[in-house]
Amino acid sequence: MAGSKKKKSFTLVVLLIAMFVMIGACFWLIRYNDKKAAKESEESTEETETIANVDVDSIQTVYFKNESNEMTLVKADDGTWKNSEDELFPVNQTYAQNMVNAFTDLTSTRTITEGVDDLSNFGLDQPAISVTVTDKDGKKTSIALGGEAPVVGGYYAALNEENTVYVVSDSFYNNFIYSLTEMVAVETIPSITAANITHLTVENEDKTGFEILYDENETYDFTGTSHWSMLQPYKTPVAADTDAVSTLLENYSNISFSTCVDYNAKDLSKYGLEEPAALVSLEYFEEYTKDSDTTDSGNTGETTDGNTEDEKDEKKKLYYNLDLLIGSKDSDGNYYAKTKDSNAVHTMSADTVEKLINIDAYSNVDHYVNLVSLDSINELDISFGGETYTLTTEKVEATADDTQSGDDSDKEVTNYYFNGTKVEEDKFKELYQLIISPTTEREIPDEYFESSTEQTPYMTLTYHLTAGDTISISYKPYDDSYYVVNTNGVEYFLTDLRKVNDIADGVADFLEK
Repeated sequence: MAGSKKKKSFTLVVLLIAMFVMIGACFWLIRYNDKKAAKESEESTEETETIANVDVDSIQTVYFKNESNEMTLVKADDGTWKNSEDELFPVNQTYAQNMVNAFTDLTSTRTITEGVDDLSNFGLDQPAISVTVTDKDGKKTSIALGGEAPVVGGYYAALNEENTVYVVSDSFYNNFIYSLTEMVAVETIPSITAANITHLTVENEDKTGFEILYDENETYDFTGTSHWSMLQPYKTPVAADTDAVSTLLENYSNISFSTCVDYNAKDLSKYGLEEPAALVSLEYFEEYTKDSDTTDSGNTGETTDGNTEDEKDEKKKLYYNLDLLIGSKDSDGNYYAKTKDSNAVHTMSADTVEKLINIDAYSNVDHYVNLVSLDSINELDISFGGETYTLTTEKVEATADDTQSGDDSDKEVTNYYFNGTKVEEDKFKELYQLIISPTTEREIPDEYFESSTEQTPYMTLTYHLTAGDTISISYKPYDDSYYVVNTNGVEYFLTDLRKVNDIADGVADFLEK
């Protein structure tokens, strides 16, 4: 027992001695570093000093090497920068020019002249980055960049293999960190004004297509205000909602690629682009103003937008197409993509692509079932419950009683009739407002079309238009919540059953008044 206690005491003494030795070593190391720092401070200057100032216009080549890339850029006759090993390589001109500009008034924030024999202390024995620029006279200016300078920031640098170490800014260092992929210029997609898009088609390999078309000479809704028709996914064109389409098209106004992964792709199957997952096609126009002085003075014919060439500022429209192919995803979840006429494959963010190709068609449909302007009809027949009720409008020449002034007797007034009996305008319009209020609520499920049972309409509205056309709207039973909307024999949507029943109640109330 006594021996055990002695052993424990001995162990404790040894541990205490070791602890004091470690504490002493720490104090010694701290004092050593303080002295070293003081010595380095004496052997260095912290005044800003220009260490290189090369005329930008005289630089003809830029060689740089970093951890992942080694490249020589050569200035072409047109002033652009080319890859010396591949003239077809689309060099990012912004990055290249920034490299050149970096050698104008290159300054050091700290200069170390002593104790630089061992460059490993500064990470310069094996530089992280090496750069050499050559001017038109063949003079070279080289700089090696090493480790990051503590406290003051920036990076250690050696110029032209001189026995001096400098500290240069982070911004200078960052001009030369680009990989080969990053040095590829990203193809620019034209910036398109959403309001100038006239045709959009989206084809998806695993979804129904989507297509909308704008025609300034045609309207597709019953009010005559929407110039957009939806050609897909429905079997026949339907009117598109102008506001919804405008919001949708904003997604296509500023499309951009993220990075270029292959500037001259030979095997598109690697990117899922041999048989694309989706195809986005846009037709759009750009407007420009052309001074009429540049046109033939004898030509005074109308242009496509109605202006004549005699006008000072003549607006012209040029039409363009953009076809964008969407492929598979990369390891980061981005999509591979390319324009139809380019060999370059780029990436696009998943968020961007999915807004372009995943479109809910129904959200962009004009949801009004029968929003027909009262001014455009002569007669409306409402048939339900085995009876037909007729609303009629008639424009007649105004009388003195109508205008309360004989001076206005040549103006027209509108008379309103229900089943041939003249009625008050306000009551007539109140009923008509009820009739045109239904909107579609959702698409008809596919199961409905698989049934062979033909439903008899609960109600049919027949509009006789002043233009001579006829519109027929029928509401057919679906379930306890919806009616099927049948528009001129076409069925795509359901409407709220209560809205239709309100029409029947409104007619009944009108009969009682």
